[in-house]
Amino acid sequence: MSKHTPYIALILLLLAALNPSFAQPATHVPGYDFHPMQQVIFEDNFSQDSVGKIPSRWEIVKIGEFKNEINTKYIHVEKEGNGKEIVVPRLYQPRITPTGFPDEYLPDSFTLEFNFFLDHEDNNLVETEFNLIDEDYGKTCFGIQYNGKLWIWDTVTRYSYNNKYYPGHFDTDFWHHFAIYYNQGKLKWYVDQHCLYDNAKINFIPHIFNVWLCGPAKMRNFRLATGIPRYEFEQLATEKKLVTHAINFDFAKSTVKPESKEFIRQLARYLIDHPTLKLEIDGHSDNDGSVVSNEKLSLARAGEVKRQLVLSGVGVERLTAKGFGSSKPLKPGNSAADKAENRRVEFIVK
Repeated sequence: MSKHTPYIALILLLLAALNPSFAQPATHVPGYDFHPMQQVIFEDNFSQDSVGKIPSRWEIVKIGEFKNEINTKYIHVEKEGNGKEIVVPRLYQPRITPTGFPDEYLPDSFTLEFNFFLDHEDNNLVETEFNLIDEDYGKTCFGIQYNGKLWIWDTVTRYSYNNKYYPGHFDTDFWHHFAIYYNQGKLKWYVDQHCLYDNAKINFIPHIFNVWLCGPAKMRNFRLATGIPRYEFEQLATEKKLVTHAINFDFAKSTVKPESKEFIRQLARYLIDHPTLKLEIDGHSDNDGSVVSNEKLSLARAGEVKRQLVLSGVGVERLTAKGFGSSKPLKPGNSAADKAENRRVEFIVK
């Protein structure tokens, strides 16, 4: 045993006491390696929904007391700061899923992300579940008890509940980032910057996702994507251009989301290894808002990416930033999926 081991253990205990989300349980997987896939299947930040109304792109599953009888007392949209979220009031427990899909819509490989808030002071009766379900209603599920205790059921069938894990706690009364990575049997669950579950091969194929939201609780920024979860930096050498949706920002701001910073760090390492490359960083937005505000925001976002690359060791003289707003869309439509495709960052070799 190292002479430093007792001190390291003491530091971890102190950090866990100060911040339960830092706790290092036995099933915790060190490191944060989540990489969002880039082909968006479904994305909803509820920006197109009216406050007080039912979220237009979600439905209550025909399970439990509601029988698909959806109305605003079970679930509705609220505005907080510059963004919107869905809210489930106290005592209500709708199980919801994205609408407009066939019965089996999850692909062989996908990433799924959302932000979640649980009100501890007013929630002492129920649990919230996030479920990946197969065609026979077998599932794996991630749950949160009212006191912030996390649990994972590795395999659930209609008749049995196997391999329940308790990977730790997280702070209630705060927004947290949840992420799921699935690739042909391999499954990972993440909360904030922690990988809490890593299974190389689950014994069923997930086809649908649903959330059993037990109020009072809130959810925002839902994103489901597929594709190959690796960063094609070699495109900069071969095609002189890289288009990415892996860099995401806070709503209507230039703040890079924590889960997107790994992409920037990896790009910085690539640029350091290829010192002759000079890049133009182009920010692009959707068409929500005015032309002037979109151009200003896209420039600020490109500038923030530049700043992060410089902080990671890339020479500032190698980088320029431009903002194009919504003037160069990849998709001509006005759907949520088209807008998600148009919000992007491009890197052009100069």
